[in-house]
Amino acid sequence: MAKQQRELMARIQQQQRELDGMRKQREREEEQEKKEMERRRKREEERRRRMKEEEEQRLRDEAERRIREEEERERQQQNQYSHREDYSARNKPTRRFSPKSMYEDDMSSYKTQPTPPPPQTKPVRVQRKAVKPHPPPPQPPPPREQSPALPAPSNQDLSFFLAAANDPEAHASGRTNLVSCSNCGRKFASDRIQKHKAACGNVTKKRKVHDPSKMRVAGTDMENYYSSSKKQKPQPPPKKSNWRTKHESFIQTIRYAKKVSEMEKTGVSTSALPPPPPSDTSGLCTVPVVLTEVQSLHG
Repeated sequence: MAKQQRELMARIQQQQRELDGMRKQREREEEQEKKEMERRRKREEERRRRMKEEEEQRLRDEAERRIREEEERERQQQNQYSHREDYSARNKPTRRFSPKSMYEDDMSSYKTQPTPPPPQTKPVRVQRKAVKPHPPPPQPPPPREQSPALPAPSNQDLSFFLAAANDPEAHASGRTNLVSCSNCGRKFASDRIQKHKAACGNVTKKRKVHDPSKMRVAGTDMENYYSSSKKQKPQPPPKKSNWRTKHESFIQTIRYAKKVSEMEKTGVSTSALPPPPPSDTSGLCTVPVVLTEVQSLHG
């Protein structure tokens, strides 16, 4: 009884350690995923911040470039205007002061200006619109010539066609003597059936199975002992998963172990407890070699 309890406790501890290891592994993986997500988020924020700074810097450079271009344009215009004023001031003729010239300038406004000749008027050309002639009225189409009506078929003409259809000599030139293929069942002319059978036989025949083992032993002594028609062992069907039964057995084992540990803490004897629940051995299989060795040892 104590041995079974120790084995049960050892099994429970082993399962508990496995569960703890799985939980720690999952926690480590989750922690790594969180760290990776945080690193990705920081990299994305850094990339967005850098892009924003580059865009702002580009806008500032663009504004400064426009301001410099405007200032350069204004400076060029001012230089051109100042050069033009200097040139006009240098080329302006200077006159000496004399009372005669002042008198002539004052009396120049009283001189009579010659009267300009009257403007000549150009003759106006009147353009007449050309009158388009009216098109002639459409003439009616000529009357169509009516074809003569076909004569109604008589019984004598029908009998001629029926007799021609029933005449066996009329079908001598046609391909009415068709032969069916023994492979596919289609019908062909008698002069073409042989060529079709040769091609149809190659299509419908079974393909050879490629056996690399047979080709490898060909021409050697192993060829006599090799059989290409080996029967494959039937694979056993997959067993149905009984995870629910295993889960219930695991829960009962844990409950029984808790009861045993509580009784040991309180100092109560565990002999009053019922036997532990049977473990599920449906997933185990027997090894025939081990059984043979055990029987031979005990025998």
